Amino acid sequence: MRRLTGGIHAATHLLRTSQPSSEMVLRRFPPGDDAAAREAVVLAALDGLDGWAPKVRDVDPAGHRFGEPAILITRLPGRADITSASPSVTAEQLGRGRVRAGCRSGRAYRGAVGPVRP
Repeated sequence: MRRLTGGIHAATHLLRTSQPSSEMVLRRFPPGDDAAAREAVVLAALDGLDGWAPKVRDVDPAGHRFGEPAILITRLPGRADITSASPSVTAEQLGRGRVRAGCRSGRAYRGAVGPVRP
């Protein structure tokens, strides 16, 4: 297990298993935070987005098993970049991701992220 940097409010760790060989990411949230449950709903609706979004392996919204609210997801290749040097490139990437996600049904995760406003 190795701590990953760059998270905003979740303690994030990379977990590696040998049999079978696998890498997963464990994200743990402060007690009482409902982010693990909301994230699980959104990621389940995206269903991996053809390799563009992680898949949920487990979720512990109340923290009974992990000690605090947590979600276990598949690891994607690459690295997170939350400090983009180019806002226009970031906006374009977000737009492309939104178009991909738009191919999925919004009803499944709309309530998890709040009301959708025109």
